[in-house]
Order: sequence, then C-alpha cells, then structure tokens
Amino acid sequence: MWHLRLVKGDSMLPAYRTGQTVLVSNTRKFDVGDVVIVFAEGKEMLKRIVQHENGQVFVLGDNQDQSRDSRHYGWINDRHVVAKVIWPRKNRAL
Repeated sequence: MWHLRLVKGDSMLPAYRTGQTVLVSNTRKFDVGDVVIVFAEGKEMLKRIVQHENGQVFVLGDNQDQSRDSRHYGWINDRHVVAKVIWPRKNRAL
C-alpha cells in the first residue's frame, strides 16, 4: 500500500526538505541506502539506512549536524521500519 507523507525537519537536507511530500510504501523489503520512515523515540522519523544486519538497521540523517538518529538511539529492529520512500528517490548527497 502507498501513502503520501510530509517531510518535517532538516535532518535529510539537501535530499529532502521540510514541507516536501514523499510517496512511501509499506514494503518489508529495504536495503542499505534506502530512505525509510522509522519509529524511534516515540515518533516517526525519515532516515537513510546505512547498515542492515541480523534483523536490525542503523539509520542516519543525510544532514548529520541536524539529525537525531542511530548515533543517539542505537540500532533499530527492522519491525520498526514503517515505510520506504519510493518517490522521489534521491541518493545520499556527497
């Protein structure tokens, strides 16, 4: 199933900006490099998967100076990956 979501915050700049709409899928298939919505610290957050091992993911924001991510709350069980961004797909900014 697909859903529209609104980006909030600056943690994924420049790839995704506050107020931008993204199309997400509830797929259970995701890989390193995918941008996903994770449920952590009691809320949903848009982050990029940088490692995926043993049923867990390590996620970071592209704009790491403005991101609260796995560096702060650790590995996330992959069942807490809520959805995967399918449009627009943007590679990590270099």
